[in-house]
Amino acid sequence: MLDKTVSRHSDRVPRRRATSLSSFLSLTALVLLATAPAFAQYNDYDQKPINYSNAAVSDPIAKLQKRLLSEKVTLTRQGEQGYLQSVLKALDIPISSQVFVFSKTSFQREVITPKSPRALYFDDDTYIGYCQGGEVVEVATTDPNIGTVFYTLDQHPSGKPKFVRQNDNCLQCHAGSMTRDVPGLMMRSVFTDPRGQAILTAGTKLITHESPFDERFGGWYVTGRHGSYDIQHHLGNLIGQDRDNPDPADPKAGANLTDLSKLFDTSAYLSPHSDLVALMVLAHQVEAHNLITRANYACKYAVRDAHAMNQALGRPADELSESTQRRINNPAEALVKYLLFCNEAPLAGRSKEPRRSPRTSPPAARAISRAAACATSTFRAGCSSTR
Repeated sequence: MLDKTVSRHSDRVPRRRATSLSSFLSLTALVLLATAPAFAQYNDYDQKPINYSNAAVSDPIAKLQKRLLSEKVTLTRQGEQGYLQSVLKALDIPISSQVFVFSKTSFQREVITPKSPRALYFDDDTYIGYCQGGEVVEVATTDPNIGTVFYTLDQHPSGKPKFVRQNDNCLQCHAGSMTRDVPGLMMRSVFTDPRGQAILTAGTKLITHESPFDERFGGWYVTGRHGSYDIQHHLGNLIGQDRDNPDPADPKAGANLTDLSKLFDTSAYLSPHSDLVALMVLAHQVEAHNLITRANYACKYAVRDAHAMNQALGRPADELSESTQRRINNPAEALVKYLLFCNEAPLAGRSKEPRRSPRTSPPAARAISRAAACATSTFRAGCSSTR
């Protein structure tokens, strides 16, 4: 009876009023969309214009995979480390970039302990993770259109080695508030128990170049001198006494270490070092990549919504309102400030890596300059697409 009453009433609604009401509702929805906080839309990355999961990619791993298929490059297993060395060589990632993390903060957490830390290697675009006894080599790399992309490489394949793209498995952790609400990376500082289990009740911090030095590198091994402990120190190389007492027995024990061999068997890895310089570059670069992706997504979302609004209001298709320009400019400004180290935490002393030849030094300056160049390219592409 109610359905019939509604139906009869609907039949008496003038067509013009119904059309006007429909237009009003559509316009209201567009206004709400245009004025909503930009970050609230980052979870739409699987929709147009990003299409994250289904987008064609041209990142370094996708290019390497094509070379593998064409047999221009081959990957070979080498001992217990499997394909690690071969992958690093194919991608031209320096062994000197190696850093160690012993907290169980990876999906291969079962094989990560303070006695068998996870090794990370990186260049300007790609990050490689290796675990002793791990089933896969972990990979995160950067695509110019959709940002960070995740892969794994089976260490014991039944056929030829193949990089497999990972979305859902990795995005459960790598697409939230800690990665600027876009698919991205994070570098965390945590207190751990003797097994490497993070004691989250003791607190956890994201590490960037804006982090106070004394909050950095909890759960990481660090080699290199940073000056007197009383002047400047970090949380690296320290392990809590137990889950109820996360404080290390001797807080000064992790300061200014240049040799980790007393803490674990470093001979099982490609290098005995976990350079302080490399860690500081990594902390800067991870957040830079997140901010680049955030600025990229924000621009694309803003332009998409502007086109819909302009069409509804009968305005020129390429018109950009003040609110649209703010949605583009705000994350871009945040990125520029970050790349210029505007809020960098001050360092109280000089940080030094163990003495090496120039050939084997971590590529700090190159990584930072490439990040700035990448941001410049992003802005040029964004500006040209919004004119």
